[in-house]
Amino acid sequence: MLWPALFFAISLVGLGIASYTDLKKRIVNNWLSYSLIILGLTGHLIWAAIESNPWIFIFSAVSAAGGFGFAWLLWKIGVWAGGDVKLFTGLAALNPVNLFILGLFWAPLGNLSTPVQLPIFPISLFIFSVFAMLPYGSLISAHGLWKKTEERSKLWADAKQKSLHTLQISLAIVGFSWILTSFGITTWAMIPILIVFGLIKNGKARTIVAVAFFAWAAYNVLVESVVQLIVLFVLFFGLYLLIKLYSVSKTILREKKKIIDLEEGDIPAETLMEQEGIVKKIEPLGIKKIINYLTNNRVQELQGLLQPSGRVIISSNRARGLSEEELEELKTLAKENKIGNTMEVKLSAPFVPALLIAYLALNVVGDIIWALVF
Repeated sequence: MLWPALFFAISLVGLGIASYTDLKKRIVNNWLSYSLIILGLTGHLIWAAIESNPWIFIFSAVSAAGGFGFAWLLWKIGVWAGGDVKLFTGLAALNPVNLFILGLFWAPLGNLSTPVQLPIFPISLFIFSVFAMLPYGSLISAHGLWKKTEERSKLWADAKQKSLHTLQISLAIVGFSWILTSFGITTWAMIPILIVFGLIKNGKARTIVAVAFFAWAAYNVLVESVVQLIVLFVLFFGLYLLIKLYSVSKTILREKKKIIDLEEGDIPAETLMEQEGIVKKIEPLGIKKIINYLTNNRVQELQGLLQPSGRVIISSNRARGLSEEELEELKTLAKENKIGNTMEVKLSAPFVPALLIAYLALNVVGDIIWALVF
């Protein structure tokens, strides 16, 4: 128990420091990441020697190598920055398996799932960190909205409309559920009923139907119906807000900068390519655009956009940001009037705090992902 507690403490301190520097300066110091890697491998080597169990060190080495390889691929395709790769490798070396420290002391939650004794913790950490980005990214977007009056007004108008739809659905679910239960009909019948309810075009008609069925349920079980209504509304509307705030982060967390003011590490929101001596801006492909091309049988055009010919000057998909060489080329192109004098850059959300949230969560619930899968 002493060694896992030590590795947990080192990981927590390391993630705390990295989260602070990532939030404040958008960097993860190399000395910190390399220290975590060395401490993880050396610590497991000493532990393996004391216990005369070479697998303790082998697990740490395999986890570190696998974690680095996976993180390197994410860096290669532009998802992660270099600092994230080294930090993730350090965490993998320190945590080849789920240490489950918080779960051991917090029995009610700790009993959710026991850890798997295989060096797969880095996979769980990545998956949980992706989920952690939803509420975390939503909070960052909410903070950014205070500076964007127009975006805030649009979100508020959309939220008011969505709240009415959410209330309709919540009223209908409570009403339909009570009726089905009272007649002994399986709740699976709720699905086709809700589909039919959703097909009602007239908003007033939908409201009348929803209120009527809810009133019937409330007349028979008032308190239970009201509680269910509140829970459903808060759940659905809260989920909508999280997703909406996260989705608008792509527009909120951006700003225009003059080419001459760009700095190394700035993440461009534009992709520039040189095709036959001409510099062109490549529009980003979102999910909606891809679906539109596929549904309209424009597969060849889509393939051309996904794999454009020419030399990539800068790419919006590279989380590492602009290199010194790319900066010099951009400034040269601007002087030659081949591109504009300004460029949109991304104000990326720091990723390390999401790793910290995921790390703490996994130490509470164990390897719940693998328990669900297997």
